[in-house]
Amino acid sequence: LMKVFFDRISDCLKIDKTTGRKLRGKKMAMLYCGSDDAKLEGFEIPFRDSAAYLGMEYLGDVQTWLEDDGIIEEEVKKRISRFIQLLK
Repeated sequence: LMKVFFDRISDCLKIDKTTGRKLRGKKMAMLYCGSDDAKLEGFEIPFRDSAAYLGMEYLGDVQTWLEDDGIIEEEVKKRISRFIQLLK
């Protein structure tokens, strides 16, 4: 799914330039969810680079996770709250 996302974003630069130009000056942020708190080093690089290439401002990212029982840990809730404040 991520490859398709980046393929379609790059289409905005080559095939559908009108749409691509509409992205210039917009802001991008990423929230991603994993199975644990292990940081995926470099996961944000394609998003950051794509934003730069499209003339967008990359605001940052936050990693979240769910426990096996589907419960959202307090630390995750705090991270999301801090991220929301950053985006405001």
